[in-house]
Amino acid sequence: MKQSGECPKCHGRNIWNNSQLKESAGLRGPKTWIMVKGAFNLRRAKLAHQDEYVCLDCGYNETYVESKGIESIK
Repeated sequence: MKQSGECPKCHGRNIWNNSQLKESAGLRGPKTWIMVKGAFNLRRAKLAHQDEYVCLDCGYNETYVESKGIESIK
C-alpha cells in the first residue's frame, strides 16, 4: 500500500495514512511510537515513529517504521 497506493486485499485505492501528521515530542502524540529497547528506562529507550496505512474500503492496514526512525533504533 505504501508504494502502490492500492490495497493488496480488496484492490481499493481509498488509502489513508498518517505520514502527514506532525511528530510530537512526548509519547502521547498523533503518531504511534515503537520502542525496541529500554522499556523500563525511558532515558535509554530507542524510539521511532510508525507510519500507518489503512484501506478505508475494507479496513486492511499496514504499519512501517519511518526511515529516520530505523537508524535511531539500530
